[in-house]
Amino acid sequence: MVTREKTRDAAELERSKQLAPPGFKEHPAIIRAIHGRTEVLEGSAAEDIVILEFPTYEDAKAWYHGSA
Repeated sequence: MVTREKTRDAAELERSKQLAPPGFKEHPAIIRAIHGRTEVLEGSAAEDIVILEFPTYEDAKAWYHGSA
């Protein structure tokens, strides 16, 4: 699950958005939820939430630490 609590650098966020899709070519994932409606029941609100499914834990870590 990837969350964004607060955008601090809009230019950096846009750069990340451009780099993320190519990262999925090397590390395929299933997008289970993206930019949907949220309801905060506990804790701080998030600006955005994405839930990704990878074949293994190691695959998820490889995607996270990759060039994307």
